[in-house]
Amino acid sequence: MLFIGGLSWDTTEHDLGAYFETFGKLYDVVVMRDRATGKGKGFGFVRFHDPKVAEQVSAIRHDIRGRLLDAKLAIPRKRVQHPLVPSDIRVHKVFVGGLAPTVKDFEFREYFSRFGNIKEAQVCTDQHTRRSRGFGFITFEKWETVEELISQQQDGRPHVVEGKEVEVGPSSIPRSLEVSPPLP
Repeated sequence: MLFIGGLSWDTTEHDLGAYFETFGKLYDVVVMRDRATGKGKGFGFVRFHDPKVAEQVSAIRHDIRGRLLDAKLAIPRKRVQHPLVPSDIRVHKVFVGGLAPTVKDFEFREYFSRFGNIKEAQVCTDQHTRRSRGFGFITFEKWETVEELISQQQDGRPHVVEGKEVEVGPSSIPRSLEVSPPLP
């Protein structure tokens, strides 16, 4: 499955599917939307029938409706578990989607620092306009922090940054850089 970031707010599942089906047969296409307004949150997910296609597609630059997209392999939520449940994957980095366009790096860092020590936090911006793309990434010192953040959200306690509910999920990153060794 691929995470697709940087979508324009009016991109539809049809737009996303029409573009990515040129690379291979699709299993599912989802554009994440705000529950209250129904508007796109600027990101979505694409799942191919053949996982190898997703790997190949993630290595290519993509542009839909004049916007450069961020296409990364996604780590399914079920693979990041509550700390009490054994797991061999320990992710240190999270994706945060649905950020208000006014959120700055320091506000972003301030909200999430209450959960644990942060190594790096960045709100992603458009290269040309320097405007927020509505998502960001945070790398924590401890994987337990990531599991706590995701568990809180799954338990129905949303994360609200600068008055707007956001989506938090494990980031797709090179395992050699951001994942602790498997548990014994």
